[in-house]
Amino acid sequence: MAALPETIVIGRTTGVFGIKGECKVQVFSDSPERFLPIRHVWIEQLTGALEPRTIERVRIHKGVALVTFTGIDSPEQAEPLLRRNLHIPKSERQPLGPDEFYVSDLIGLLVLLPDDTILGTLREVIETGANDVYEVQGTGRNYYIPATREVIGDVDLTARTMRITPLPGLLD
Repeated sequence: MAALPETIVIGRTTGVFGIKGECKVQVFSDSPERFLPIRHVWIEQLTGALEPRTIERVRIHKGVALVTFTGIDSPEQAEPLLRRNLHIPKSERQPLGPDEFYVSDLIGLLVLLPDDTILGTLREVIETGANDVYEVQGTGRNYYIPATREVIGDVDLTARTMRITPLPGLLD
């Protein structure tokens, strides 16, 4: 049996849509359309095990992906698939534009100040509407860093570092 590749979570089933067993999927992306070309996923079970599933059809409705899984033809058949994370191999992620990053790649980055002082480790990305906010766990406290061009400098995923230039008063 082949080993499962490294995966990422791309969405979560949240409910059933209609009478044919379509699953509503909250897509963990700024664009639900990124879900359209996906044909195979792994569904995370309560035990943490990943179960492979084939997707017959995806359509977008009011910002939600409506997914038809092969062999699921009724709401009753879809019920065991609800409230589950959907995974794909990390290697199958959609390419991003310049200065765009996957949240999963940012988590754990070492955050540095302009003078190479370590501020802490990026622990969470918080979506606020206007711009994301990075929660950085420092020594003895957490910092909340706005993810704006004027604050976030170089992001080096290979070195696992992010350089920031804090605005006056940001770290007080």
